[in-house]
Amino acid sequence: EIMPSLVGSEMCIRDSPVASRTARPGEVPRAPRHRELPAPRGRRPVPQRRAGQHRTRRPMRHEIEAEILATFGAPRTDTPDPLKGTIDGTVYTSAEVAARERDAVFKKTWLPIARVDELTEIGAFATESIAGTPVVAIRGEEGLRVLVNVCRHRGAQILREPCGVAKSLRCPYHAFTYGLDGALTACPHPESLRPEARPGALALPELLSTTWAGWVWTTLDPSAAPLETFLGPDLQDELTNWPLSLCRTVMRRDVACDFDWKIGVEAFLEPYHVPSIHTRSAHPMVDFRGMAIRDMAPHSRMALPFRLPDAYAPDGILGASAHAAGVDWFPTLNRAQQIAHHVYLVFPCTILMLFPSHLLVLRFLPTGEPGTSHLRYELLAAPATSEASAAWLDSLKPSYEKLVQEDLDNLPWIQKGVASGSLPAMELSSYESRIAMFRQALAQPQ
Repeated sequence: EIMPSLVGSEMCIRDSPVASRTARPGEVPRAPRHRELPAPRGRRPVPQRRAGQHRTRRPMRHEIEAEILATFGAPRTDTPDPLKGTIDGTVYTSAEVAARERDAVFKKTWLPIARVDELTEIGAFATESIAGTPVVAIRGEEGLRVLVNVCRHRGAQILREPCGVAKSLRCPYHAFTYGLDGALTACPHPESLRPEARPGALALPELLSTTWAGWVWTTLDPSAAPLETFLGPDLQDELTNWPLSLCRTVMRRDVACDFDWKIGVEAFLEPYHVPSIHTRSAHPMVDFRGMAIRDMAPHSRMALPFRLPDAYAPDGILGASAHAAGVDWFPTLNRAQQIAHHVYLVFPCTILMLFPSHLLVLRFLPTGEPGTSHLRYELLAAPATSEASAAWLDSLKPSYEKLVQEDLDNLPWIQKGVASGSLPAMELSSYESRIAMFRQALAQPQ
């Protein structure tokens, strides 16, 4: 069986309905104007970097497109790089390595934590945990903020659901109540507290945050460079043709994983396993031997040509049924993007798997326990404009669940193998060079 879409526990978040707002595929919404948020009572303002602050990007350069197309048609020598032939096999089980990654990577880099379109209502929120710190993205009267989701009284996590709508942030432990701006507004018997801990004086810490490509991004590092600097011009230019801000969530799944987060990320950095793991799903659709890669340190990209170049065209084997339902490929894509599957690593742990009419996004986060991680994956597409287009997008769900599960069934066995201590070094094929790029990026200060 060939899956109708291209690519590859416990599922605790519901499917998100496809947005019903009418929109043309390829339409890119205007970025909001930048404005500084007023400071909640009892604290100094924290500078917010907003989507409107990012400069307009140019599309993928013609020479990069030509380079990708030339790679698709060139014979491969498969000569391994001797400098990238092996990697350390002990980093998946070491508590010391996990602590270093927590402090040097996840406390320093920008991460996407929520979709902007799901936080449009006043009080709408989404919670996350980054490097052990509970955070919440929440919309107030002044706009979106990301706050530390920990009560300033005795340290209890305040909002405990993955998402929802709240009138305020009320701690269940002692009923300390914070406004949507993070300022403490009420608590029992305030006269029993120091003046500095009373309403009007205390507030939840606010993190740097911004929006890009339809996500809310945040960082625990108050001195972090702007997100635009972190992403870099090459990555942003290559992604410009995909209307990521326009896309809406078709499906979301959360999975508790019995393997290190790096094992999860590295599975999506190479196509070498596609013939054996995705024998009847992805392998019939992509030619992994035509892989075109680019190092955009700390990020990277690979493009895998479709075996049928126009599979997603309106009259293609996959595009015809989509076109009949009112779902076409994104009109802004260039030829290299129309005839190949593009997979990006947004360092450190976000994978963008881009197809001509939709995308699959995966994010692996460490849990704090070596050998375990948390996976969230989402299927995104342009908003459905009819019942037929919504039904077609829904029909993709089983294929992508199957594809991801094929990897999830295999990856715990890697964890078991590396935990045995019998593999101090791991060999890399030339098809796995992006893993070496990823390891080099991890070794650099962030």
